[in-house]
Amino acid sequence: MKKIKSILFFFLAFITFSFFMEIFLSSAAITVPSISVDKEKGERYVANKTTNSLFTTEGFGLAKTNSLGWYGKECNKNTRQDINIGVIGNSFVAARQVFERNNFVTKLEENLNNSLEPSVAVFNFGKEALPTSELLYLVNEVENDYKLDYNLVLLNERSFEGLNRMVPFYEKKQDKFVLNTSFKNSSKYKIYRTLESVGLAHSSLTFLMYRVKNQLQNAAPIVFGKLYDIFQKNGVQKSQPSSLTELDRDIIREIDKKQKIVFLLDLEPKKKAVVQECIKNSTIIDLEPILDSIRQNYIDPNFWKISGKEGHWNNTAHDIVGKALSKELIQKKFKTIK
Repeated sequence: MKKIKSILFFFLAFITFSFFMEIFLSSAAITVPSISVDKEKGERYVANKTTNSLFTTEGFGLAKTNSLGWYGKECNKNTRQDINIGVIGNSFVAARQVFERNNFVTKLEENLNNSLEPSVAVFNFGKEALPTSELLYLVNEVENDYKLDYNLVLLNERSFEGLNRMVPFYEKKQDKFVLNTSFKNSSKYKIYRTLESVGLAHSSLTFLMYRVKNQLQNAAPIVFGKLYDIFQKNGVQKSQPSSLTELDRDIIREIDKKQKIVFLLDLEPKKKAVVQECIKNSTIIDLEPILDSIRQNYIDPNFWKISGKEGHWNNTAHDIVGKALSKELIQKKFKTIK
């Protein structure tokens, strides 16, 4: 009986907190759930919203999406310059946990414009949880819709994790890439559409429930305290290191066939060697020496003081990667120097 009362009290407090958080964020023009679900493109960021990183264990940052649903400035005729570059990748590119001005994408543009005679625009096409099967879809979209001069494609350890979201993705059937849009038939998608019809799809309560459900192993000891054993009867399972599948290799080869692709690699040596074997036509920039230069100064590029744990790149890493990457691009791609 005591446990039942504790559970009821927790959920009452949770709903009350969410209600007042909803009012606060709405009045501040900030949205907590940054994800919407497009009927064709799947999970995307909500357009024209300022989003925050309050509910992460990393840094705090505010980032505004444009009308196309990407972070940073919109890619249109007013923003395009002499050289136009897209950066495509997962949450390391989107980087909601840092302010936009500190993102390596922004730093890259600043440093290129300080060094090159032609003006440069760099656009952020970062999107959370982007395995290769979805990455190919996004590379095709950016190539077809924006027609930029160069596209930088980031591959890191998280690029080879499994796919378990409401997204279109490529699979191979009879040696041909086929787009799979089965997410539209999933129960999660139907629940989202139901919530959207009553105006709750983007509420902080819905978002928090989603986070608790999907990150229960990490959140439960903190959120539930003594109630943890009710939700977690087995020991916490550690995720195993991901490996490259044959589909991963085929997708990298497919992206390599495109024009003016630059691969940015942040991979452990064995995996990096396999990826490099798949790339025959495109430029490769290895980010590991850049990140090692940070470690040599006794700074962990993935360490966050707020949690005392490793995660995405911190502010120092974004700054140094942006500067070093601009030098690499100038050396390998651009010859006109101020």
